[in-house]
Amino acid sequence: MLEAFPTARLTGIDIVPAYLDIAAQRLVQHVDRLELIEGDVTVLDLPRGADVFVTSFVLHHTDDGTKRRVYDQMWTGLVNGGVMANADFVDSPSSHYASVFDDMRVEGMRAAGMTDDEIRVHYVEHRELERPTSLETQLGWLRDLGLADVEWFWKYLNLAIFGARKVIPD
Repeated sequence: MLEAFPTARLTGIDIVPAYLDIAAQRLVQHVDRLELIEGDVTVLDLPRGADVFVTSFVLHHTDDGTKRRVYDQMWTGLVNGGVMANADFVDSPSSHYASVFDDMRVEGMRAAGMTDDEIRVHYVEHRELERPTSLETQLGWLRDLGLADVEWFWKYLNLAIFGARKVIPD
């Protein structure tokens, strides 16, 4: 995004210091437009006056109340015309398809050369820590907040990217 928007500033928030170090290394050429904060986005007060908020693989670890609070803070923090997007795991409202999606993800990992032990650690055990919410439910929350153009941009199995715009009529 910093390449595409040469006047943009980026604030990155992560609870894992190693991920912030990776971001700093990858974005070293943009250091003058970059702020990295170690913290938990689910408890921090998000800044106001933002053009864009993006969360990525964070909220599936939280309960529904926390997800809604973060979305509310995004709405509050966005300028008129601002956009929010979330890339994350979502729950299927269908137990049948939830099982099919899990099986397909495991088979994809196996086809990529992962061992059963690696799959167990990186997917099966990790899934036990997740608290995904259905895409339909989360899109409804965004509409309830008054966000416009609520849309899912991409979905594959139990992964989705979705978002909306803040539009306050004149």
